[in-house]
Amino acid sequence: EPSVTEAVAGAARACELDECVVKQICKDAGQSCEDADHAVAGDWECVCAPPSTTRNTAAPAATCILDECEHGGGKDLCVSIGQTCNDSNKAANASDDFVCTCPAPQTGTATGEAATCILDECEHGGGKDLCVSIGQTCNDSNKAANASDDFVCTCPAPQTGTATGEA
Repeated sequence: EPSVTEAVAGAARACELDECVVKQICKDAGQSCEDADHAVAGDWECVCAPPSTTRNTAAPAATCILDECEHGGGKDLCVSIGQTCNDSNKAANASDDFVCTCPAPQTGTATGEAATCILDECEHGGGKDLCVSIGQTCNDSNKAANASDDFVCTCPAPQTGTATGEA
């Protein structure tokens, strides 16, 4: 390894050394290298490529991580429309493995894309509260997340009668 000092006319003179040029650890790992102060030894850092944000000072190369819920697809597809996002595999080379989940009381999940959310009002919400709680049957034929109060309560036999969105 080159010396960081050299003698000039009988006196030591500080030399600068770009450790990124000398050490190829970062480059070999496909990362960039930053040496903030060429006069200070051991201060170089391996830096992961964006959108990964990991850095590691003075060897070994950084372990790059990518949370797609923070940067990229999960943030754009899930979070922006009110769904939760979970990226359990944060390896930099793992992409489109995040999971979008619909907010309660809706149900639905999808990997690598926004979830299709459904709302069964007979299981959660008005139909369960109004129909089922008083012994009537409930049918919610339109389970779209934005469809509400369209469930149908039906009286038990031998009684007759139905009501939409109410008992």
